[in-house]
Amino acid sequence: MTQTMKFCKRFKSLKNQATVDQAMESLLRKVEVSDGAGNIRRRKRCRDFEAAQLINLMPGSVEEARVLIPTLEGNTHLG
Repeated sequence: MTQTMKFCKRFKSLKNQATVDQAMESLLRKVEVSDGAGNIRRRKRCRDFEAAQLINLMPGSVEEARVLIPTLEGNTHLG
C-alpha cells in the first residue's frame, strides 16, 4: 500500500494541461547531434511515444526511465 501511495503522489506535479504541454515540449525539443561523419544534425530528445510514457510513468531518475522504457537505452539526451 505504501508503494502505491508513493506512486500516486508522483502524478500531482502535472495538475493541468498546460503543465503537460510544457513537459511534452521540453521532452520533444530538438538537440544537436553529431553523426558518424562529424556532421551536426538536429533531432528530438526522444520519440513521441517515449515522451508520453515518461509523462505517464513519471520515473524518478534516468536509470529508472531506461528500465521502464527500454527504447531509451543509449539515449544520451535525457540526462
